[in-house]
Amino acid sequence: MNQDNFIFNEQDVQNKIFVSVHIVTYMHENFISKCIEGILMQKTNFDFEIIIHDDASTDNTPLIISKFEQKYPNKFKVIYQFENQYVNFGFENIKKQMFSLSSGKYIAFCEGDDYWIDNYKLQKQVDFLETNKDYIIHSGSAKIIRNNQLTEEIIGSHDFISKSYQLEDFYHQNNLVNCTVMFKNIIDINDSIFFNNTLYGDWYMYVLLLKKTNKKAYRSNELFSVYRFHEKGFYGGMDLFKNYDEHLKHILFLKQTLKYKVFSYSTIENINNLSCEKFKILLSKKKIFSAIKVLLYNIYLTKYNFSLKRYL
Repeated sequence: MNQDNFIFNEQDVQNKIFVSVHIVTYMHENFISKCIEGILMQKTNFDFEIIIHDDASTDNTPLIISKFEQKYPNKFKVIYQFENQYVNFGFENIKKQMFSLSSGKYIAFCEGDDYWIDNYKLQKQVDFLETNKDYIIHSGSAKIIRNNQLTEEIIGSHDFISKSYQLEDFYHQNNLVNCTVMFKNIIDINDSIFFNNTLYGDWYMYVLLLKKTNKKAYRSNELFSVYRFHEKGFYGGMDLFKNYDEHLKHILFLKQTLKYKVFSYSTIENINNLSCEKFKILLSKKKIFSAIKVLLYNIYLTKYNFSLKRYL
């Protein structure tokens, strides 16, 4: 990638930054202000910086960001791209640039169309991770906005019970909500190459953190954020078949990467569920041959540990 292809505006950010907050944004002119305001409202006993990657938005997103920069000159590091990085290069360049600019001991995420609702989110997470050294990741729950309406749906802690996770718990699914996550800043720049091997970069990153440290992830039962689900969003625009298919591919990608030999019961159950849903979609579209291939592949992956009755 040509490093002259973007502008990096860095003001005199304070020397002792404890948390670096990452925002990746694209065409979020209707949402980015609320996202940034939710971060600026944080009440902490430490300094934090806001690192924004605008992926060549052609709407007013860059203008809105620049106004925040002018108002808070010591708070922001902003990358304004002229060429869309995700479309041309995937997540690798985006992650590499943002991590290379991160001064904080910890990293927190908030996509440009999501926002935080707890003024003490960062403080609570730092306090936990500083006190509980056997954890590398802290997260919480989020409400969902659908069709621009805030719903009562909760993602994350559905049962409102706090929970700890080991590496093995991520073999079959992502247990954390990206806009609520904080983790210790140990990601190596070279690790970013793996983000291009999977659609679910955040899920892979949690696995990477847990694998590197042999520590745990914690999910609080507190509501930290609001996640915006809309058709123009990354997952909102994905049809169900592709969603199921990519999830299954990611399970297999993790097995290949981590080199574990046997699927757990939970992983087999998830493979069965995903395969069966793919089968039903193909059958409804009268793609009989493709549906049979999904069934046979399910049998191969699970070594006959599946229910034919579900398919029938």
